[in-house]
This record gives sequence, structure tokens and C-alpha cells, in this order.
Amino acid sequence: MKKYNKSLFFSMLTAGGILFVSSCSSGSADRDAADATSALVEGNEKIVAFGHVNAMNMLNNADYKSIPKVNTILGSVLGNWKRGLEIEKPIYYALEAPFRHDGTPETVYAVINIKNKDSLSSIISEMGYDLDTEGAISYHQEDDVTFGIKDQLLIIISKPADYDGKAEIKEAFDLSGGDLSENTAGEIIKQSGDIVSGVNVERLLQTSNTELEKLPAEKKEHLNE
Repeated sequence: MKKYNKSLFFSMLTAGGILFVSSCSSGSADRDAADATSALVEGNEKIVAFGHVNAMNMLNNADYKSIPKVNTILGSVLGNWKRGLEIEKPIYYALEAPFRHDGTPETVYAVINIKNKDSLSSIISEMGYDLDTEGAISYHQEDDVTFGIKDQLLIIISKPADYDGKAEIKEAFDLSGGDLSENTAGEIIKQSGDIVSGVNVERLLQTSNTELEKLPAEKKEHLNE
């Protein structure tokens, strides 16, 4: 298989080569990326950071088309992905703890709205990838990156370890069809802005790989509160 995993992940995640770092019925075929991310955060208690980036809006505000070299590079890339993805809408992300010493999260999720599944599948095929099928999910794993297509959603998983991409992408889609976050996380995800981010401090502490258990009982109680 071609070693395009990193370039594919970053290309999809940014749709242009720039990377910045109430209950609902489950299984809805028309669920968008915002609601899917809300449900993913609600269902996966290891997710400690989440939000979205409107990369296309940032590029437009930077007036990239007025810069010849940048426009030449990005123009064709954006035009290509625009056939299959709704790149004008935000790209949603979620980070799963624990974080390694170098700051790498256990798992990175990206959730993107699909404009046309056939066009997206064609783009992926042109890049040299073969899609496997598991039920209603079309997916592909290349080393540490797995991406899956289902209904109107593209979910990308990046995990710096050996893992079963088929099982992970299926679980991600299952969780994305669950109940929406009714707490602060849900409110943050719904906010508008070029860059929106949130952190669940409680989960961050609970999933920390530091030596919190060695703290005095009084300190532990304070942190729990």
C-alpha cells in the first residue's frame, strides 16, 4: 500500500494543507458533523479536548487567492476536495487521553461533512486507496491512520500505536450516532468561530498518567471537588 497516510490525514483535516492545532435518536442518517462530534464526546469518556476549525473561512479571510503561489497550490487541492466534502463548514475534532510525554494524544478524531459520497470515493481511489466495506461503512487503514465513510459523515482516526482500524472506526460511528452532549461540551461544539476549543478538566484529571494517586488524601479530595 502507498505510504500516503500522513498526507491524506492532514489534507482531509485541513482541506487545504493548513493545520491548527438534549438527547437525540441514535443512528440518524442525516446527522451532521457537529452533532456527531457532540455524541462522540458524550459517549467516549476518554475524550478530554474537542472543538472545530473553520479552515476555509480562515483562508478566505487571509485572501489566499491574491497570493499567486499559494493560490496555485491550494486552488487545485481545494477544488478537488470540494467535490466530495463540505469544506466551507467547520472541521470537528476530538482528542482522547492519556497524552504522552511529547503531548501526543492517545487518539485523534476528525469529523467532516460529506457533500457527495461518490465523488469522495472517487477522490480517494485516485489517491491510490482501496476502500473495504463493513456493513454501511466504507473504510481504509494505512498504518496509524484510518478513515471511514458512512451516510453524510467522514471520520478520520489517528492513533500512534498498532490497532484494529475496522473496529475503531465502527465504534466511532456507533458513538457518533448516540445521545448528544447536554452539558457544556455540547454548548461549546455549537459555538461559531474560526477556532473553537474546549477541555473537560475532570476527564483530563481522571485519565492523567501522572502520579496523582501519591497525593495526600486532602489534595485528592480537593481535586475531586
